[in-house]
Amino acid sequence: LNVRGDLTGNSYPYFGGNGKVVLSGTGLQTISGTVRLTNVDFANTSASGVVISPTGTLKIEPKGVATFNANSRLTNNGNFVLGSDATGTASIAQIPTTAVINPAGAQFTQERYLPYTSGVGSWYFLGSPMGGKNFTDWVDNFKVVGLSSGFGSQGGDIISSVEPERSTIFKYVEATHNTRVDTAQKIGWTIPGAADQILPGSGYRTFVTFASNASHKFDSKGTLTRNDVTFPTLTRTELGACVPSSFPCNEVSNRGWNLLANPYPSDINWDAVGGWTKPGQLSDAWYRWNATGNGYGVYGTGLYAGATPAPSNPNIIPSGQGFFVKLSQAGTYTSNLVVKETAKITSAAGQFLRTNVSQQMIRIHMGKANAAANDYGYDAVIRFNENATDGIDQSQDFVTLAGSGFQISVPVEGQDMSISTFSPVVDTKIIPLATRYQNTTGEFVLKFSEMDELISSYQVLLRDNYLGTIVSLNEFDQYTYTVTDAVTASSGRFELLIGTTVTGGSGIKAATPTIVLYPNPVTKSSFHLASSGLSGKVTIEVMDILGRKLIQREIENPASVQDIEIESPLTSGKYLVKITDANGVNIKSLMVK
Repeated sequence: LNVRGDLTGNSYPYFGGNGKVVLSGTGLQTISGTVRLTNVDFANTSASGVVISPTGTLKIEPKGVATFNANSRLTNNGNFVLGSDATGTASIAQIPTTAVINPAGAQFTQERYLPYTSGVGSWYFLGSPMGGKNFTDWVDNFKVVGLSSGFGSQGGDIISSVEPERSTIFKYVEATHNTRVDTAQKIGWTIPGAADQILPGSGYRTFVTFASNASHKFDSKGTLTRNDVTFPTLTRTELGACVPSSFPCNEVSNRGWNLLANPYPSDINWDAVGGWTKPGQLSDAWYRWNATGNGYGVYGTGLYAGATPAPSNPNIIPSGQGFFVKLSQAGTYTSNLVVKETAKITSAAGQFLRTNVSQQMIRIHMGKANAAANDYGYDAVIRFNENATDGIDQSQDFVTLAGSGFQISVPVEGQDMSISTFSPVVDTKIIPLATRYQNTTGEFVLKFSEMDELISSYQVLLRDNYLGTIVSLNEFDQYTYTVTDAVTASSGRFELLIGTTVTGGSGIKAATPTIVLYPNPVTKSSFHLASSGLSGKVTIEVMDILGRKLIQREIENPASVQDIEIESPLTSGKYLVKITDANGVNIKSLMVK
């Protein structure tokens, strides 16, 4: 709908649907009263342009988009509001540099809907796309408590306290990651000072008391952030012992973390070509808190790993979202990380733009056995690339940011990796897996996926060093096991053995004998193992999916061609048949109907 005149409205009704209102007048167009639009284009390029009157409000409905055409002109003397509800949040699309928005200090408001169901309250990683406001800006949306010597002195309705542990807003100062100031300010977490403002591009850990937030919303007011945005200074500080020395802060793994936030009133795409300038010292990944998974997840170079269930579009950073990045090299970087207007995503679905390239990789999901599909779990990814080394590669290996739940990772050079890239397999690779349980016990399952390209070329085995069992991932895609104590929870319990001829410390390999199981699937009380090329003492073991040995047969000096009948009092299911001779180990799968 092209509108060339004025718009006057009340709260209802509003223009909805998938179409848009185009303000395309050739002279002054005034917005007065409360005008609600879903999608609007500012296309008025006259000297007067569009003017929101001092008593007027233009509200863009949730999921709507405001677009500024080249040379368009807006004067905001009233209120410009981006609405939000449970279905989505309104956004402002890429703003051309020739678009004029006056006055320079015009006030914009973005609402953000906070999802929650019950409880006292929750911590959120928040940021603001609007500048020029201090922490009193959030007081009208939820209860805010601040240290009286810090931002608690900013006035308004902030509740001032002398107890730092009562503060509800923290910033992250990487240079203090080895320090404990008090019970609340430690490992980098710091209460903002009296002069601090809410800076676009900075993230804040904020506690929202649900009883004080009946609308589920908070809003950020201030001057609109537009054009290229340089994030606050990034640091990686190489410190020594923890302060105090008795403080268990894990100083080395805490280095280099910086808490940022999306600075725009729009979602942004971490993968946007030409949309970022990223320093070479920065790992090309971003970390978010996954509330559903109760842990951190990482997205980098087209992959998500970490706490699950995974977000549907892991490359998209929502507006108002706080997130961590990590520097791998010591230093202070004041103007290196820049996001540009072209990184904005304004489609309602937030399209996932990465290209699905076939590659040799394996995704490992760690979860509780019999858990529902959307229950908490943790993913680690291993992949192989000719441009990678078996050490830590700046742009291809991303460390684990530990949360409060169990997790699986790949230890490389003393660091746990959620996404780890290795050089191609030439002969054999043995890759250890690190499992952490956070005092959780019970039955766990490791599930293996996205490995079609890998197992088409290589044999992939999972070795359980505690039980002494081996499972062929070419035949099985999951492994269930039990954790009861520190021994069964050992971080060195599992290893992957990958190769065309797989060898390990115990001489495990895919040898040359020809072995056939028949019939397979088994429908009778026995099956046959036909073989040629076995030598020396031969041990035949039948194991279930848990690695428990059910049947064992031994044969001394088998004939050149052997046909062995094995009684099969097995219930329906999938089994492993492990054949060990002087040359090594062969593993076959057996299905019983």
